[in-house]
Amino acid sequence: MKRSELKQLIKEELEKTLDETTVKLGSDKTFILKSDKRGVQLTKVDPNNGFQVHSEMYIFKHEIPDVINFLNSIK
Repeated sequence: MKRSELKQLIKEELEKTLDETTVKLGSDKTFILKSDKRGVQLTKVDPNNGFQVHSEMYIFKHEIPDVINFLNSIK
């Protein structure tokens, strides 16, 4: 997957998943976005290690526009 495609997918998913929902991205479904009323939990799992959590990050709802703007600035 190209960086620009991932950036666009993340942007689209963040914009439409501000309600409680879970989305798995990537061909191997290792990038998980789980949203709730306060924001979005980003989780990366390792398919080579029984899909154990590799890293996690929480982005609060008020920070999402800044994240999208940053991703849009990456060329």
